[in-house]
Amino acid sequence: MKKLSATILDFATPLTEGLPPQALLDVRRATLGLAITIWNALVLQACGQGEVLAELFDRFRKLPPRESALMAPIVRDLVLRRHALYAKDLRMVGEWELRDLGGGELSLKAVALAPPEKKPI
Repeated sequence: MKKLSATILDFATPLTEGLPPQALLDVRRATLGLAITIWNALVLQACGQGEVLAELFDRFRKLPPRESALMAPIVRDLVLRRHALYAKDLRMVGEWELRDLGGGELSLKAVALAPPEKKPI
């Protein structure tokens, strides 16, 4: 199994590849933070705790119409990507840090947490 940091960077590729090369580190962190939030919500859903994902979707729907319309395909694509590539990976992301190493190189450190106990159906 790949390191969690590498997995998350790959998972977030549809979001991060659209960023311009000169994007500020704070913008990159916020973008990666969105991907991590969706990742963790999907892990919780797989463990029978889908209310976190439902709350997240509800927050996206409450955005102003333009922002909500922009978020819908992004979230959909990340959900589909997670199910297609990482459905069995139930590691959650705990603390994480994205650092600029210079020369356009970034480093992600992420603490992997065990998934919560699955709730009985």
